[in-house]
Amino acid sequence: MEKTEYIKKLVRKKIAILGLGKNNFGLLGWLLKNGAQDITIFDQNESIKVAVQKSDFARYGARLKYQTGKAYLKGIEDFEILFRTPGIPFLSSAVQKARYGGVQISSQTKLFLDLCPAKIIGITGTKGKGTTATLLFQMLSQKYASQKANVYLAGNIGVDPFDFISQLKEDDLVIYELSSFMLQDLTKSPPVAVVLDITEDHLDHHKDQCEYLKSKQNIVCFQEQGGTAIINFDSLNSFALAGISPANVHWFSTREETQDGAYFKNGNYYFSFSHQDLIISQQDILLKGDHNRENILAAMLTAKLLGVSKKHICEVLEKFKPLEHRLQPVCEKNGIIAINDSYSTTPLSVKGALSAYPQSILLMGGKSKNTDFIAIAKIIRQKVRHLILFGEASSEIKAILPKTFNKFTKVKNLSDAVREAVKLAQNGDTILLSPGCASFDEFKNATERGKKFVQLINELL
Repeated sequence: MEKTEYIKKLVRKKIAILGLGKNNFGLLGWLLKNGAQDITIFDQNESIKVAVQKSDFARYGARLKYQTGKAYLKGIEDFEILFRTPGIPFLSSAVQKARYGGVQISSQTKLFLDLCPAKIIGITGTKGKGTTATLLFQMLSQKYASQKANVYLAGNIGVDPFDFISQLKEDDLVIYELSSFMLQDLTKSPPVAVVLDITEDHLDHHKDQCEYLKSKQNIVCFQEQGGTAIINFDSLNSFALAGISPANVHWFSTREETQDGAYFKNGNYYFSFSHQDLIISQQDILLKGDHNRENILAAMLTAKLLGVSKKHICEVLEKFKPLEHRLQPVCEKNGIIAINDSYSTTPLSVKGALSAYPQSILLMGGKSKNTDFIAIAKIIRQKVRHLILFGEASSEIKAILPKTFNKFTKVKNLSDAVREAVKLAQNGDTILLSPGCASFDEFKNATERGKKFVQLINELL
């Protein structure tokens, strides 16, 4: 079916938008501008109607209905198509009831993949998606700076894809950061898929680890034979995805000299196609941490396969600074360094932070995501000068520490944790916020938590 005809049929349907947050706002605007007449917004937030009325969509008010509050999910089975926000699981009982009742379940991501005329480079992994996507965006932007084609960055780190979908051309490129929530019900994969390290995460959202991993598979399992899959060789869960993709697979590794890929060895980054090609040394790169080596390899390999020159790759790597809330240096006062790693929401991301800043005063805690903290008990014992636990998960983390480990303090919240860290810190110390947990016990999101940390550090240090 022609896309124009597909859009005409879509906007004539009775449409439900389930959750109007960051992900569905652009979609709502696109639907309205394309003539949709019957849209109902379902959202727990009772003030969402006011937010829409204050936006550019106010002039479409007659076409919009709302159902908000505690019973906001009631009646979603009475629609022809439902667009689910990533924050509401595909397997939730309300969504599944609507699905089995004959409602077409879709999402902003699914619709964009169906309509996008440009090549999409999808990036997924448990951590590192934002850094890898931004690195790749800058590398590709260097290549296309003097050409008519444009490069777009979409997803949590970038722009809502429905803000620019009408501008896209076949020659353009879209880098799309894809979480497990977005991949959960896809039936189409991007032609270029980048798979970073996949570890345990989001067990507060997914049914179990198996269902989480199955969601990740969707980035490659619907690829075509002419496609490309760039996969982390060192991650067992990621490695397994190569077996279900019909695309051409290229590997990156920090442990092995991969063929037709990229690897890190003895402090240097290499390509390994027809011959070993030294690209850049770690000492010339500002990004720190073992996990960032994997992000760098993924970005440079993808860029190489998309035609970016060695010169442009190196120019980006030499200038690239850590993103906000991702091992972000906040300040250095009185010989004390403060690092904001608020987007560290899993135990293994704490491991990566400590590889970059060992012997830190580590601030860890928040709301547990039902992940296993035991895996980093040994690393905490070996690489932390003092551990400050805060938030709901503090007792859960304390429980995995050896009884002989006494270099820790347990406090109520982030504010108390920063005060305690500043009190303990001496010349030469690093205060490292790497929570290893979600933020929802105290904050709206990890961004808000990171900003609060920066504010407290600047006030107290």
